[in-house]
Amino acid sequence: MSPVIKNLALPLWVGLFCLLAGIVLPWQAGVYLHKHLAATLENIAGNVHAEAEVRDYQQGLWQSSSTVIIQSAMLREPVELRIKMRHGPWLGFKTSIPAAWGWFSLQARLPTQGGISIFPAQSAVDAWLYADLSGLLHLGGQLDDTTQNLGEIRLRSLMQDSSSQCRGELRLPGFKWLAPNADLIAADVVLRANLQREHGERQGDFSVDALRAAWIAPSNTANNNPMPMPALPPSLLIEQPRFDVVLTKSTQVSAAWSSARGINLNSLGLGNRMELGRLNTRLNWQNVHWGALWNAMDANALMRAKIPALNAFTYALDDGRISLEAFELSQAQGRLRVSGELHTHSPIMDWRDLNFHLHIELSQALLTTWMLDTGWSHTPQAALEQLEDLRRQGWLDAPMPGQLSATFDLWRGEMSLSKRRVPLNSQLQ
Repeated sequence: MSPVIKNLALPLWVGLFCLLAGIVLPWQAGVYLHKHLAATLENIAGNVHAEAEVRDYQQGLWQSSSTVIIQSAMLREPVELRIKMRHGPWLGFKTSIPAAWGWFSLQARLPTQGGISIFPAQSAVDAWLYADLSGLLHLGGQLDDTTQNLGEIRLRSLMQDSSSQCRGELRLPGFKWLAPNADLIAADVVLRANLQREHGERQGDFSVDALRAAWIAPSNTANNNPMPMPALPPSLLIEQPRFDVVLTKSTQVSAAWSSARGINLNSLGLGNRMELGRLNTRLNWQNVHWGALWNAMDANALMRAKIPALNAFTYALDDGRISLEAFELSQAQGRLRVSGELHTHSPIMDWRDLNFHLHIELSQALLTTWMLDTGWSHTPQAALEQLEDLRRQGWLDAPMPGQLSATFDLWRGEMSLSKRRVPLNSQLQ
């Protein structure tokens, strides 16, 4: 080999490598994103009953961008995200974002308005997602123009053995969700995840908790109200709400808050500034196809034809089992506790194979207070007389002084409420 060729061999190899790594691979990664981004987002959105649309896609050599519009029946307004995509193999992050060698990244400024947005709106939060060379996805965020990292969640998916992992912690200043019938505002939200999937079986847990949250319903005040200041909409202020989900062979969901109170509930028929107290609840389910079950829960069909609607619900539940281990609401006046279970008898023939059990225990003082707040009774003495009358008729039990309970059972087509059996034939006609 001539000396000239030997001297040119190394520069040629270096040049080919730079061409491949700096131009060919980034361009092909951009082409791949352009072809598959819309379909991928549609699949992800479909899993949460939403629709995603990609607009204004601009493809470059090392960087592309697009606008993503997300719409859902659970949102009053769409969510609009402007996404910047970098395709590698090297990303070249800013110094404020964790630098890494990877294949691609997505960066977006979280919206301050729309169906789901950052709250308060003055907060500027940048979210980012990048894939490193080991195949690990990193999802995180940061406050704009600061070095304050909001945490990171790492996702690993190994397709060859059908396993995946999702671990980490991510914090947001707060968010606002415009639901169809109300607004939900949460402040200082933390998401923790420790999930894994092995050969199709999901395991692990994740939780969402916040410093406080508020529920605000739209006001029904007319525009021509002669009052100078319209009435405040009904709302709840919840302190330290937390939701935990544990994934095993049966899924368990827990919800709790330290206190909650109604700011203005008069329009809902409840007393103003009602104290709801502390909540603790646990719900388990196994082998439940929620999509089929929700579709079978048609109130209009139940009113038109009760037996066919109950049959459809029973078939949709199939061999699933739902268990309410506890629903506890504690106040100064006392405590409310609810437990129950829903399942079917196999083989399922019709609605008479549906078994439902619900047990309620509560303090008499607490129930009396609720009756006064809701207008069912106008004096404490009248409320006590109504409760005593229900107890004598067998609709309520009194296991101990100051305590009341009621049990609802649906078993083999027979229904009972505490000590009273209720005929179903006339109710289902």
